[in-house]
Amino acid sequence: MALSEYEKQILAEMEQHLRQQDPDLADAMAQAAPPTVEPAAPKSKLSPRRIALGSILAAAGLAIVLTGVTIGFSILSVVLGAVGFLLMVGGVLYALSADKNSKNTENANLKLPSSQQTTPKKASREEERRKRWEDRR
Repeated sequence: MALSEYEKQILAEMEQHLRQQDPDLADAMAQAAPPTVEPAAPKSKLSPRRIALGSILAAAGLAIVLTGVTIGFSILSVVLGAVGFLLMVGGVLYALSADKNSKNTENANLKLPSSQQTTPKKASREEERRKRWEDRR
């Protein structure tokens, strides 16, 4: 979550006061700070088809659970309740799961230190993709 302008201003003032009061501590804290890493993009986007099918499965599971409840107490109602619950959980998990055929890269937007950069072959492929993306406009 990004900071507002007011929060950024307050933090800058606090840092300035710290540097004035204890410059050694401020330098030590600046050196000990971890390198800034941008958050990675989501591993994959949710598929509308999976969301629709998962929602239908969850709704069917809910209908089965309600049918089991209205039957009354019997072995059949317990079985229907369990099957309906499993369908609901399975539908939600299916709707929120990633598509196995998605071709999103995991670390496309992640800035890593130079020691952890990708191999030149992968880097050149990513650069080529970015150039093609920019050229399409």
